[in-house]
Amino acid sequence: MTLASEGDHAISFFSTDAAGNVEAAQTAHVKIDKTAPSIGHSFTPLTYSDGAWSNQDVTVTFECADTGSGVASCTAPVTTSSEGLSQQVTGTATDNAGNSASDTAVVSIDKTAPTISASADRAANTAGWYRDDVTVSFSANDALSGLASTSPAQVVGEGANQSSTGTATDAAGNSASADVSGINVDKTAPVLTAEFSPGWHTDDVTVVWTCTDALSGVAAGPVDDTVTGEGGNLSSSASCTDVAGNTANTSVDGIQIDRTAPTTTATVPDPLASGWYADEVLVTLTGHDTLSGIAATHYSIDGGAAQLYAGAFSFSQKGTHTIAFWSTDAAGNSEDTTVNSITLKIDDAPPVTTVINPISPASGWFVTSGIPVAFDADDAESGIAATYYEIDGGEAQTYGDPFTAELATGSHTITYWSVDLAGNTEAKQTTIVNVDDVAPSIVGVASPAANGFGWNNTDVDVAFTCTDAESGVAGCGPDGTVSTEGENQQVQGDTQDVAGNVNSTTVDHINIDKTAPTLVGVATSDANGAGWYNGDVTIEWTGNDALSGIDPSTQPADSTIGGEGIDLGASASIFDKAGNKKTASASGINIDRTAPHIEGAPTTAPNAAGWYRDQVVLDFTCTDALSGVASCPTSEVIAGDGADQAVTSDPASDKAGNLSDGKTVGGINIDGSAPSTTANNQCTKTNGWCTGPSANVVLTATDQAGLSGVKEIHYRIDGGAEQVAAGAAKTVSVPLDGSGAGTVHYWAVDIAGNTEASNAVALKWDNIAPMVTHTLSPVPNANDWNNSDVTVTFGAKDDDAGSGVADVTAPVTVTTETDGQVLVGSATDTAGNVGTDSVTVKLDKTAPTISGAVVSGTQGANGWYVGPVTVHFTCADDRSGVATCPDDVILTSNGANSASGTVTDKAGNTAVTAVSGINIDTEAPTITAVNVAGGLYVLGAVPGATCAASDGFSGLAGSCVVTISGGTANGVGAFTYTARATDAAGNTGTTTGSYRVIYRFDGFLQPINDTAHQVGTSTSVFKGASTIPVKFQLKNASGTLVQANAAPVWLTPAKGASMSLPVDESLYAATADSGSTYRVEGSQYGYNWKTPSGGHYHRIGVTLDDGQTYYVNIGLR
Repeated sequence: MTLASEGDHAISFFSTDAAGNVEAAQTAHVKIDKTAPSIGHSFTPLTYSDGAWSNQDVTVTFECADTGSGVASCTAPVTTSSEGLSQQVTGTATDNAGNSASDTAVVSIDKTAPTISASADRAANTAGWYRDDVTVSFSANDALSGLASTSPAQVVGEGANQSSTGTATDAAGNSASADVSGINVDKTAPVLTAEFSPGWHTDDVTVVWTCTDALSGVAAGPVDDTVTGEGGNLSSSASCTDVAGNTANTSVDGIQIDRTAPTTTATVPDPLASGWYADEVLVTLTGHDTLSGIAATHYSIDGGAAQLYAGAFSFSQKGTHTIAFWSTDAAGNSEDTTVNSITLKIDDAPPVTTVINPISPASGWFVTSGIPVAFDADDAESGIAATYYEIDGGEAQTYGDPFTAELATGSHTITYWSVDLAGNTEAKQTTIVNVDDVAPSIVGVASPAANGFGWNNTDVDVAFTCTDAESGVAGCGPDGTVSTEGENQQVQGDTQDVAGNVNSTTVDHINIDKTAPTLVGVATSDANGAGWYNGDVTIEWTGNDALSGIDPSTQPADSTIGGEGIDLGASASIFDKAGNKKTASASGINIDRTAPHIEGAPTTAPNAAGWYRDQVVLDFTCTDALSGVASCPTSEVIAGDGADQAVTSDPASDKAGNLSDGKTVGGINIDGSAPSTTANNQCTKTNGWCTGPSANVVLTATDQAGLSGVKEIHYRIDGGAEQVAAGAAKTVSVPLDGSGAGTVHYWAVDIAGNTEASNAVALKWDNIAPMVTHTLSPVPNANDWNNSDVTVTFGAKDDDAGSGVADVTAPVTVTTETDGQVLVGSATDTAGNVGTDSVTVKLDKTAPTISGAVVSGTQGANGWYVGPVTVHFTCADDRSGVATCPDDVILTSNGANSASGTVTDKAGNTAVTAVSGINIDTEAPTITAVNVAGGLYVLGAVPGATCAASDGFSGLAGSCVVTISGGTANGVGAFTYTARATDAAGNTGTTTGSYRVIYRFDGFLQPINDTAHQVGTSTSVFKGASTIPVKFQLKNASGTLVQANAAPVWLTPAKGASMSLPVDESLYAATADSGSTYRVEGSQYGYNWKTPSGGHYHRIGVTLDDGQTYYVNIGLR
């Protein structure tokens, strides 16, 4: 047969032999392909086309196809990277029939950029600047693909540091750039400005010339010009040039200079012949200036302040007076003020007499009978001729020198007057003199009274009572209020009668403590690592008071916190000796007395009959309604066969440390062993052979005692359909047709679902094979696994009428671990019938692996944990598999901890591991003492802040440290301390509190008597409506003067009781202050108080930046 057409031809063929047997048909294929394949190409990059220019490597990829036999080979992609014009790349395609075709691609590559240069049309000046536009031209060349484009010339205008860039591109797309940089063009002239002071000048005028240029900058600028001479319109000129060569010229005028002072004349009427005027005088002044003109004329009287002359004025001041006068012109030239003056004298007033003594005290009373008398007469014009006086209406007497008048107790009148040389007589005047010399009495009482410890906890008011039988009480007290906390304070009271006799008393031993004591409650025992207690908690209370001290009768007893709950607490109160009460609370106590609850159940369900075939894993779940579960029992395994089995779990614990009893779960039925079936062949025998139409095979099944029992028997005759018979016995009828042999396969299933391995009994119509059984030693567990060597012993039994067992398989011991080794045993009877039995042995002698590791827990320092730690166990078994692996263990106890776990595989092998060295410290250190707590210290005597701490577990990592904040920069005021201690685990305990630092204040300074600080002094009395200098100093504990951080505050004076004491302090000429703070006066602080009118006591004071307020009482008369 000859085939010529292209394609795939199928040829079928077969043979037949002489007997007529026909071979099954076979097929052969013949394939014919005479056509060459097709071939084409494409490029990478995809945009490239044949013969075009490229500036990068070009890859030619050939595409081959064949519709017949298919492509056998196709030229691989070819990459051309060398530069050149019209380079050829050829590819070939061959099909499976051997036909071939070719294709050629053309590639042109130019990777070299063209050359380009740039140049300016001219050079810049020596400073690098142009004064006009610059043209930049570009020249380019390309030796391979040729130029495609070149940038045109560019014009650069005004600007600094400019550049011009041009680009050349060749036909392949390569490009190159060139530029001219640093092109500076400035076409604008600089700006020239002048500055000089406007208006008239009395001296040379300087014109300040400024030249600026915003672009190239100034090359040469003008110097300042000085204009001299005099005139009303002088001028100045200048020029400047910038770096690019541009020039500017400018002039200014309007400069005015007048160097000559003006002159002034005065005109007045003529005086009387004596040189005196009897009335006011009209004064006229005239100024003269020939250039800038008169700006103003001034005059002064008797060398007093200069006054502006606004026109002729009338002068009427009595006495002899000199009027000086002068003028100033508009340029500021001023006439000499000492050259021109006139003198005027005017007199028409009577003389004036004043009393020098007696000057009645502010009270109006004298305390002695010898009264000094002295007068002073004055006349502003012609002078005094004589002075006269009378006592109690007696004869007029001429006064000469001061004298002493002995006046009896009572009220006396002195009359006095004077006459001047011009005959003017003064009107008569009088003065009254009162006399008293008996001191008043004074008694002081403090309210409220101190308590039994001698302390008050509020301000203490001190009131004074005064009496006087003669002139009457002029002043008493002043009553005072002690508001400052402190011990052994005092208040002095003073009294004075109207005559000025004085007395005083002091109310002392005033103790004030307004600050409540501190009270802290601390549990006497530590919570566990999780912060819980499982019993009563005792709170111990500690009180402290830095001033009056603690009232011992109020020390609270320890509190007991019972019950259960989160954030429980207790409270208590304490008093200091001043009666201040402090109530404090201790909270954050967590108590859980109830053990957790355990529930347990199998992880799998039994079959419908309530039986398991394998080991049963029981899992346990735990709940705790308060502190939470800390540990829950690990799963338990029941692996052995048996009915109604039970297991009890380990206890569970909560985070408070309560333990529950283990949970018992019962009613577990396990049957992991299959039943066994025996077969007995019953037939009519003749000479050992069965005869008759059939033979009966009697199947009897049994299950292990106490287990689930036989459910049904399965059998199959000679490979026929499987049949099922309920119950534990079945008679199978086997037909005996003709002669031959047959086989019955049989097996039983128990109620637990275990299925016996299939057994077989072979029937010769003359005999029945023996039944083979097996036993395993040791017996496998419920998971059908052994963990030690297993011996399988086979046994055989022939039916009662049989020929008997002749041979049986010897025992087999399995020593090698196996996932399932099948052993087959057989037995032969005397007639040669063979029975068989099989068993699967699973052996795992290797213990599982277990490891433990910390998987969670907050890591502190030095290997300590600062919270609960979770240990997780990882279990593995490479053969029988893990049966149970321990649950995570949560460790909460402070101190050294460890966790252990046991793993069991399905063969019953176990392994144990432990994770130790877990140190837990969840409690911060306790601050036991801080030396400055609640203290009150004087600046310079503050002890260094220290603290003490303890830690019961990891121990302190270092010393207790105190940090201080607050106060002022100079070290006074309220300070807050924070005591901090850190244990080795990194827990930090802190406590905060406060103390105060004050200045040493020794009282107010003279001229004020500070009776609270200065012994033996009496309350100062000043003249009302005068200015009193209030002064004090601040010191440290050693007496060194210090300055406050903030200005001391002047307290608004408080008006007190009325008084009429005489003034006993000097009158001070000081400028009154109006602010709210004291001034620094060298080494002291001062405030000049402008007092109101007299007649009362006043309390004045100061509040310092240390928080203290001090008062002093004064009297105003």
